[in-house]
Amino acid sequence: MYYNSGMVLLWTLISVLFLLLAICFVVMRFAALEIERRQEAVIEGLWSRRNRIPLLLEVVARAEGEHGPKSDALLHANLRSHIIDLRDKLASAAFTLPEQIEMEKQMSDLIATVFRLDQEYSFLKQDLLFISLKKEFEEIVEKIRIEINDYNFSFQKLANYYRLPFLKIFELIYRIGRKQPLQLL
Repeated sequence: MYYNSGMVLLWTLISVLFLLLAICFVVMRFAALEIERRQEAVIEGLWSRRNRIPLLLEVVARAEGEHGPKSDALLHANLRSHIIDLRDKLASAAFTLPEQIEMEKQMSDLIATVFRLDQEYSFLKQDLLFISLKKEFEEIVEKIRIEINDYNFSFQKLANYYRLPFLKIFELIYRIGRKQPLQLL
């Protein structure tokens, strides 16, 4: 049987291109899955922080009730209600990513305000549960920062892949263009 060398070369070229496209597809898919996994880790960290907020508020309220002056009770009640309202809004998940980021920043500021109460009230510095919660919140925030950095690194790596013209089609397939780097805390 006689084969035309031009046809064999053409079929070889097509096969190699198809193989390269399949490899690109797999690499891009893994990169997209890595971004989704990192995003879920950030969300998990944020939920972990939100789930500890009622305990924190309870500890501060208990300590104020036992030792604290009553003059600042209204101020702290407003702070408490603002934190609870913001926590409830964040739980609804009916917001865009920039709105959620802004609310998470507000939540971070409010939690920092609660932890600064120990500078005003020495009895909070001695409350072991308050100290333990403060340490837990610091660890959670550090974990969230690490996850955000990992997410942004994975996002940048995938964005670098998309700079190659023949890989633009994968941006449409994975709809990664809708995602953006995170800057929460």
